[in-house]
Amino acid sequence: MEQIIELLHRNENITGRFIHRLCGGETTTLNITKELLKQIFEAALHCLKSESEISNETEVYRIAKELLKPYPNGSDFIIENVKFEDVKLMCQKMNANYLGIDEMLNMFCHFANVNVEKVANAITLNKLTLDECKAEIENGFNQCEIDKEIFYIEILNKILLIKQNFALRPTQKIAILFALKNYQSSTDQNGILQQIATGEGKTLIIAVVSIISVLKGYTVNIVTSSPVLAKRDVKDPPCVELFKVFGLKI
Repeated sequence: MEQIIELLHRNENITGRFIHRLCGGETTTLNITKELLKQIFEAALHCLKSESEISNETEVYRIAKELLKPYPNGSDFIIENVKFEDVKLMCQKMNANYLGIDEMLNMFCHFANVNVEKVANAITLNKLTLDECKAEIENGFNQCEIDKEIFYIEILNKILLIKQNFALRPTQKIAILFALKNYQSSTDQNGILQQIATGEGKTLIIAVVSIISVLKGYTVNIVTSSPVLAKRDVKDPPCVELFKVFGLKI
């Protein structure tokens, strides 16, 4: 899933033809399994990231290079012209157990919403109270057709861009969306367990999940096993700025 999302953030023409060819079976290899799909995406990303020609000539890299190369007549498919169902099918092949593929793709396929920008600017520039922030978000949400959790995530993402000049990474958005969706999926659910790799920004993930939870009316307690990390993270600039925008203290 992460490989698909990372590829979607790259050149539209390259991504479009890669997925179009892969969904259309334009390879000389039969029976492409889930594991082979992951390897092909990893090889494709390696080729795209490398500044020089990749000399690896294994079957996986041969397929990846074949899917990435330009069309002979120079006319490229762009990602918007690839059927949504094709990309969805590709995600399902790579992770058959995930049930929220539609929402995931909606969030990462060139997300743009004018209401998100309006709400984020209003909250950032006007120093609103928490209740005023809630009202502003609710008003913005009512004027558009979008999943509410994604709306929350993109508002905080926009505020991060305004205040800190960087955005949430795809893997962070995934973790946040999973936490928000899974927690509300059952009234008798006692907790959620997520495994986030080192360096993936757990502090920021927790901050965003916490802020959204407060905006939705929950009381939030953040607990960690390390006093040292707690003291460090409570001063983490991106998180501190986010909490300040909404008038929250940690």
